[in-house]
Amino acid sequence: MVHIVGVPDCRIVLITGERQVGKSTALQDTVKGLRSAGLHVSGLLTRRTGPHDLEVLELHTETSYLLTDPFTSAHTSVTRNFAMNADALLRSSKALETSFPTDVFVLDEIGPLELVHRQGWVGAFELLRQEVYKLAYLIVRPELLGAAVMELPGSGFGVIRVTLANRNIVADRLLHVALSGKARAPGSMGSAKSSLAGSAKSSLAGSAKSSLADSAKSSLADSAKSSLADSAKSHEEGVV
Repeated sequence: MVHIVGVPDCRIVLITGERQVGKSTALQDTVKGLRSAGLHVSGLLTRRTGPHDLEVLELHTETSYLLTDPFTSAHTSVTRNFAMNADALLRSSKALETSFPTDVFVLDEIGPLELVHRQGWVGAFELLRQEVYKLAYLIVRPELLGAAVMELPGSGFGVIRVTLANRNIVADRLLHVALSGKARAPGSMGSAKSSLAGSAKSSLAGSAKSSLADSAKSSLADSAKSSLADSAKSHEEGVV
């Protein structure tokens, strides 16, 4: 069974799960289904081509290239297992800017480079705030889930946890989410975010508004992580 924890009709879905559990494969399969359904899909997909090698695919240009340099023992980059190529990171970051407007934006992945070191594809969060998309799928590691949530625009997000048990049906669930909201126009607001903005405008201003948004996101992040933990526990006990 696949659960999406968070706000109903959310516009941003965070895909999480342990390393090499099948998150990227599920997203790749989702992209194929979305395109077959006639939706425009843009963004970046990363593929591991070796123990220390990464390749990125720009979905809207169908251009792929290496993200990494040859790895050596003298490697001193902030990424532990990869020697990121600065030119490739810059090129792919610029590709993010040309990914919009779109029906569905995907990004694999947002990791420590962005959320801890403020490098790489961290600019994706500002692009998401412009809201010229119908739906966005972002892959995030479990330990960085809270940090990613705090970067999101508003509070209209959901979280889906990929496991060994459900990974073969995650793509179908993500495809269903996209197609069920197909009529939603780019730039529209999710119900939770509209409610949050309306409340903030009527009762708060300046820093108070920011505080309310942060509080709402923190609460939703804690709720999502708690629900995911409960789901994992239930799965281990044979309930889910």
